[in-house]
Amino acid sequence: MIVVSDTSPILNLSTVGHLHLLRRLSAAIVLPPSVAAELGGHRIETKPSRMRVVAAQDREQLAELRRQLDPGEAEAIIVAIELWRICFEWPNGSPGPRNVEIVDYH
Repeated sequence: MIVVSDTSPILNLSTVGHLHLLRRLSAAIVLPPSVAAELGGHRIETKPSRMRVVAAQDREQLAELRRQLDPGEAEAIIVAIELWRICFEWPNGSPGPRNVEIVDYH
């Protein structure tokens, strides 16, 4: 399993002393660079053996989402979509989801 996270879930698990639960649930924890930087500011280590930092490639889509969300949330969504496209084959050569619209984030 691959988990792509923004800051809040990891920060909250760390705050209550249960970050180990996330590690037990997933094979790979993927963080966008903005999330890794924010976690570093809270002194939460993002060692390569535990978490991988992966940057979003679709800068246009990222810019669009950043108008609606904070940088970590926006980047986590784009990274998740990009990894999803890599993991699944779509019928008839379809690239899968392209445009993302946040209808109700909360």
